[in-house]
Amino acid sequence: MANKDKLLATAQKFISKGQLPKAIGVYRKLVDAFPKDVRNRQKLAELLSRDNKKEDALTEYEVVAKHYTETGFYLKAIALFKQMQKIDASRVDIYHRLAELNEKQGLVGNALTEYRNLISFCEKNQMYQEAIEVLEKMLELDPENLNFAAKIAECYKALGQNDEALQRFQSIIEPISEKGEHLKVVKLYERFLDICPEDGSSRIPLAQALIHTGFAEKAIQILKGLLKQSPEDTVVNRCLTDAYVANQDFSNARLTLKHLLKLTDDDLDLREYYIRICIDADEPERARDHLEEWKDTFFHAERVSVLQDFYEELKDLLVADSVVTDTLAVIYEAVGETSKLNDLETSSPSPEVSEETADSALTDEAIDDVETLDMVGEDVPDDVEVPELVAEESGETQSAEKVATKSVELDQDLGLDIDGPELEFEEATPEDEDVSLPEVEEDVEVEVEIDLDDMGDLDLDFDEEIAFEEEVAEEEVAEEEVVEEEVVEEEVAEEE
Repeated sequence: MANKDKLLATAQKFISKGQLPKAIGVYRKLVDAFPKDVRNRQKLAELLSRDNKKEDALTEYEVVAKHYTETGFYLKAIALFKQMQKIDASRVDIYHRLAELNEKQGLVGNALTEYRNLISFCEKNQMYQEAIEVLEKMLELDPENLNFAAKIAECYKALGQNDEALQRFQSIIEPISEKGEHLKVVKLYERFLDICPEDGSSRIPLAQALIHTGFAEKAIQILKGLLKQSPEDTVVNRCLTDAYVANQDFSNARLTLKHLLKLTDDDLDLREYYIRICIDADEPERARDHLEEWKDTFFHAERVSVLQDFYEELKDLLVADSVVTDTLAVIYEAVGETSKLNDLETSSPSPEVSEETADSALTDEAIDDVETLDMVGEDVPDDVEVPELVAEESGETQSAEKVATKSVELDQDLGLDIDGPELEFEEATPEDEDVSLPEVEEDVEVEVEIDLDDMGDLDLDFDEEIAFEEEVAEEEVAEEEVVEEEVVEEEVAEEE
């Protein structure tokens, strides 16, 4: 022990005189004589670093850090790897070790911060594949963080792996769409629209989001382009119907839905939607005639209440219409509401009225046969512009469907760094009120700049979480140092 104390005193004298090489030589002797005393090796590493012998310093630090890691003193190991990181910030393995040690210590926020620093390093060096691996680990720590998933998609896109990027992107869009966060959907499409094929279903969530955020005309452009590729696609047809309704274009909405009903004639929800559109388009006679055709099906499906609501609405629109009142009387008897029969203005239909009704039905059918959807023969841009992300207020009702198109209040802050194109929308002209599609603007190419370095926009409360965790870490370090000193003294005593 006396020899050890003498060596320590000698080393201290050299340090005080600034004679670092001589002090380093003494500490090497201490390390050789007492290899289990990691404190001497740590001091040697510090002196080597001060003497600008970085590689030697890193070697000694790593031995000590490995010792603390294996003995469970994670906080002390973290402190040493931090010192190593200051000496050489280009060593990717140090970032990984720091993140892993913080995770073992239960400091998830700190672990994510280390991974975040590593993402910045990878981006600067265009190491996108390495960035993906890191982001996958971040996603394991925080599975609900869609920002990490978006960054993964961006990395695949930067690598030119668009199929994988699209798959990742769609996995993000699906849960956001289901939650009704339509503005977030539009913001994400600003970044990934260029990898979404012009056919198929990859752009349907964008169209649906545009409908709900007040940009039905843009949705119509997208959907008509998709319909050219797949005219029998029921999802596209239904979505296009919704877009026309939101745009108050009931003529095209009815025609589109009529086409859809030919594909799925037994869908009572679509039949109900069709009647609603007819009523909102101020065509109560057409609604009445189709209800008369479909009423038995509604009865058998136990949707009598739907029929009752429609016929009561038609009774107010078609005053003293014998067809409506007669059917409504049957409904009241079927549901046991006979007290309402007295309120009906019952009158026996004359033969002339019956013939007129039959002629009207035939006329409507003939008109339907010659009417064509305005989606045919028009040019639709390959890339549809995505509107500027500002929710416009509108006092107009944008939907005829009472339930399906209710407005939704949305949180616009996804926390993603998106610089999408700013688009201007022209005011509607009288010509726009026609059933034909409004003029389509020129194609706009959506450019997305990959900016992995700007991770500050991720939904992570790094500052507060780290501040708290570092405070806890300091207390734990103090406790560990006491335990560590006792362990080292015992080991040295045994060695002597």
